[in-house]
Amino acid sequence: MTREIVIGDVHGCYYTLQKLLSRLGIQPQLDKLIFLGDVIGKGPHSGKVLDFMLSYPQCAMVLGNHEISLLRHCFYEKYEKHQDFEDLLNDERAALWLSYIMEQPFLISTPNGVLVHASLDYSWDLSEATVIADTLSKDLVQDPEDFFQGIEKPKINHWQDNLTAGEQRYLALQIFTRARYYDQDGVLSLEATDPPESQPNLVPWYEKTRVIKSPVWFGHWASLAARDLPNDYHLDGGAVYGGKLVAMDLASKERWTQDRVAEDE
Repeated sequence: MTREIVIGDVHGCYYTLQKLLSRLGIQPQLDKLIFLGDVIGKGPHSGKVLDFMLSYPQCAMVLGNHEISLLRHCFYEKYEKHQDFEDLLNDERAALWLSYIMEQPFLISTPNGVLVHASLDYSWDLSEATVIADTLSKDLVQDPEDFFQGIEKPKINHWQDNLTAGEQRYLALQIFTRARYYDQDGVLSLEATDPPESQPNLVPWYEKTRVIKSPVWFGHWASLAARDLPNDYHLDGGAVYGGKLVAMDLASKERWTQDRVAEDE
């Protein structure tokens, strides 16, 4: 029976990923793997993870903030250098990896929910979110250097139609790949990374009343530790920090976890 298995933030923990997949009894010719972004960075084996994904017959992913940071590092010379990314870009397979990453979307819509790395804006309907994601992808592939140079931070981190193209690009990237909270006025608050219990004056994005009613599958927020949510599915168990790598069957909602293995420490 064919399965679609959604996997949270791997962050270069290749051997942990392989042990998890072995426990699932993955069959490459039948089972599809969908990664929720941040497959690279922090952990020691980002290249191995990318090579595995390239070799796997049915594999998809949404882009996370670490994939965006790698591309920005590569194509935007003013960006601060990062050793994790230098190692990847100095590898002989770098061009292949970059091409693969740039082909990946920011959003995947399925009958069982919407898959993103970090969040969706509460004001978007699915059609609008899809258009915004597709526009980001098209602009990124067309001219990655111009894509990053054209980012413009708005005065207020609040999505609205009268923003410039550069401001919308900035906010869309934050929403899809970085956002966790809104303040009480519905403005994105991008600094806090700890769990909601520590931020009583902020509202987790998934608690906002939103136009899109479908469940959202997301990762990114390691301090949530893949907790159960009433309407959505969070799959970042903080494996790279010594937590767990999490996978779920998109249809049945069966869930598996794997502790980080020693080879990935």
